[in-house]
Amino acid sequence: PGYAPIEQYDSKAAHVGPWSDFYALGVTAYCCVTGVSEGALLDATARMLLQARSEAEKDMRPAAEVARGGYDRRLLRAIDECMKVDGRERPQSVAALRALLGEGPAPGPEPEPNPVITTARRAVGRVFRDALSGGGEGPAMVVLPTGRFRMGDLDGDGYDDERPVHTVTISRRIAMCQYPVTFEDYDRYADGWGLLKALFGKKPDDSGWGRGRRPVINVNWHDAKAYAAWLSEQTGKRYRLPSESEWEYAARAGTETAYSWGNEIGVNRANGLDSGSKWSGEQTSPAGSFEPNAFGLYDMHGNVYEWVADCWHGNYEGAPTDGSAWTSGCGSDVWAVVRGGSWVNIPRALRSAVRTGVTPSASRSVGFRLVQDLNP
Repeated sequence: PGYAPIEQYDSKAAHVGPWSDFYALGVTAYCCVTGVSEGALLDATARMLLQARSEAEKDMRPAAEVARGGYDRRLLRAIDECMKVDGRERPQSVAALRALLGEGPAPGPEPEPNPVITTARRAVGRVFRDALSGGGEGPAMVVLPTGRFRMGDLDGDGYDDERPVHTVTISRRIAMCQYPVTFEDYDRYADGWGLLKALFGKKPDDSGWGRGRRPVINVNWHDAKAYAAWLSEQTGKRYRLPSESEWEYAARAGTETAYSWGNEIGVNRANGLDSGSKWSGEQTSPAGSFEPNAFGLYDMHGNVYEWVADCWHGNYEGAPTDGSAWTSGCGSDVWAVVRGGSWVNIPRALRSAVRTGVTPSASRSVGFRLVQDLNP
């Protein structure tokens, strides 16, 4: 019993998932590195049901404190993260756990000694939704690991605008929309237009395919940025379009293959032309209809193109290497950038490296997702 997380005891707790297994793994590792017996931990587990969760964690000294100096600090930190009382605070995927251990994408800068970690800091891989001041919740967000990656045409078989290949460091902590922004998400914003909506137009058209969990379409680059500004005002957090490099980093999720699952499009892995799904070449698919990548993100390949913050440049000569958006040298006739390909595009156009410059106008093949800047 001491190896079971609280959600397996408490009917009012959050649903179970991989994070529940990570708790059992954390307890096993904790016993190994600290010498504390499982029997001693059983009492701590039972007290979780009787005490406020913020108090329960005080009953057990962290592995990073008990076993300091005897083991790699990343291992001890991962153990402590796995043993969080609240399942939402634990790693949410294998990729998130590997990131804590220093595996997968190359880690970002080391923290300062004895950093102050606030309660607002969210764990890598955690999925969360921010409450809206007007009621309801914002889109589901996934906390991404920091790291560095090679951006562009890695296999030499891409387009000229994907070159030169260059290394980008993502050191800023961000969370990204788990799915493309859906009509369900966007319509909360559109419903609040009130008089402005009556004067200047209606909600974006769904092209007859349905709203709800389908990615919002027929929104231009400026609409996407306006939604981000509204979401920021509603939540008190900073939402924005991702930079082009942040988007590719998230799409690759630690891989260097054409797609996050390999070099072939396969069958029914994404919604694009000739990709074998029931929506391919016909219409958008409900968000999350295919398997996520290693970062827990859905629909990074196909379904809808996604707006990013950068303006178009014909190649990567002089591109930023710090993860920031490339907004200089755009000229007065600005073209925007979309990434990921869509339901109407051939498999080659759905690769992680593909980039397209377009006028910043609305289309039924273009949607978007946002990132949120997190506390350092």
